[in-house]
Amino acid sequence: MERVDDQLITELARHEPRSTLAIGAVLAAGHPRDARVVRYGDSLCVIVRREPLVWLGYPRLADPRDAPGLARAIEATPVVGLDGHPEDVDPLLEHMQRAGETEHFVRVVTPAEQCGWAPSGSETRLATILDLDALEAVFAGYEVVFVTGKKARRVYLRRCIQQRGAVVHDGERGVDAAVLTSGPTPNFMILEHLRVMPEARGQGISWMLVSRVVEMAQAYGVGLLGSVVEGNPMSIPQDQGWLEQQTSVNLRLPDRFPGERRFRRTAHRLARRRRR
Repeated sequence: MERVDDQLITELARHEPRSTLAIGAVLAAGHPRDARVVRYGDSLCVIVRREPLVWLGYPRLADPRDAPGLARAIEATPVVGLDGHPEDVDPLLEHMQRAGETEHFVRVVTPAEQCGWAPSGSETRLATILDLDALEAVFAGYEVVFVTGKKARRVYLRRCIQQRGAVVHDGERGVDAAVLTSGPTPNFMILEHLRVMPEARGQGISWMLVSRVVEMAQAYGVGLLGSVVEGNPMSIPQDQGWLEQQTSVNLRLPDRFPGERRFRRTAHRLARRRRR
């Protein structure tokens, strides 16, 4: 695996929005050593460590003929999940031995020139470190994919705050909703996770948060990219950019030495017990 450098970011930027998730993951990495890239032919896969033992891959398939070789290269790494455009992810799956559960998302891609919602209100704002406990309460019970346990979630939320990527909604009793973002990439702000507490739903708070994120994107001069699981009741405005698909795949853990998979599962189980 090679290290990610500025030249690779420039290369990926030419292929946005297909490569936006990869760029966003690299920018959100906690340390330069947490981002790597594997190549095969003209294709590549950016690999980012989300937390200890959790590496995620973001493939860019430049030539369909590279699919078998790139799939083998990815499976030789500790990656436990793939995310990206179906044209980059789906051709790899038939050549992978570790492919597991697959999910499909609908995402809205809004370029900068079309990025415009209703103005946000004073109820929404950027989160500060003083909101960390409130953010934990909002996202308790919410599955942040590939973040294992309470400690890892707190680290992830703290990083979002430090990178100015968390927006909260102040309700009558305090913070009752939040959205997490990453980026900006050269062309887009990425909407990662949005959560509204059950007692605050039905008031349009989701779109208040999105409006604030749109204003952040406008300040950077970029567009917005966000996704929802197929069947989610939250409507997506089809007059703002266009809709496309996104594929997310779980990969079974590789065995680099006999018994490693069992050891890693035991380590995760013990870590979860310590966090309770």
